[in-house]
Amino acid sequence: MLTDEWPFQDSPNTAVVTTVQAVEQERILFVMHGNEAGDWQFHNGEPAKLEDSIIVSLQDIAELDPSIKQLATLPSGWFAMRKHPENDWRCYKSDSLSKIGVDSFQINCVND
Repeated sequence: MLTDEWPFQDSPNTAVVTTVQAVEQERILFVMHGNEAGDWQFHNGEPAKLEDSIIVSLQDIAELDPSIKQLATLPSGWFAMRKHPENDWRCYKSDSLSKIGVDSFQINCVND
C-alpha cells in the first residue's frame, strides 16, 4: 500500500499497460505517457511482444517501483528511460523515439 501522498493526476486505479516480464522481474526501464488519451505504458527495456502485455493499475506499478512516482508530472507525449533501475530517469518528447530505435512494440535503446 502506498503511504505517501499520491503524486499523479491520474487516480491510483487507472489502468496502465505493462508486460509480464516487467512485473516478474520488477524492472521498469521505459515509461511512456501517450499523446492521445494520456495512457501510460511501463516496460522493462527488452523487446516487448503484444501477447506479453497485461493491464494493471497505476498503483500496482508505483508499488512495484516507487521511483515511478518521480514521473508523475511527465507530460502526455513524453517518455522516460534509464539503463538500470538505480539510474536517474531521462525524459524526452515522443517525437525523439525514432532517433533512439523505439517503435510501438520494440524498445531498443541505442544511446542514452
